[in-house]
Amino acid sequence: KDRVVMLGLLQASGDLGDAKMGRSVHGFMIRTCLPMNVVVETSVVDMYVKVGLIELASRVFSMMRFKTEVSWGSLISGYAQNGLANRAFEAVVEMQRLGFGPE
Repeated sequence: KDRVVMLGLLQASGDLGDAKMGRSVHGFMIRTCLPMNVVVETSVVDMYVKVGLIELASRVFSMMRFKTEVSWGSLISGYAQNGLANRAFEAVVEMQRLGFGPE
């Protein structure tokens, strides 16, 4: 149930564009060793994208053990929304190379 609360707080942080709250929630999750899975990690990436901290989003994404098409989509849209078209394109190529997305 802690994960559900944290997911809600991450969503709220992103929707409000509140980077400070989002970083606090993520930090709390790390400090309390909250079990992470691909859904939680993707939510962290998405939150960082929404608050404009694309480098943190990229860092969290790169540390994810497992990625899904949703994870890739969050990162790619983050690059695009932050004016990083080249990085978005590179990520699409890498995603497809790894077998995700349209063939």
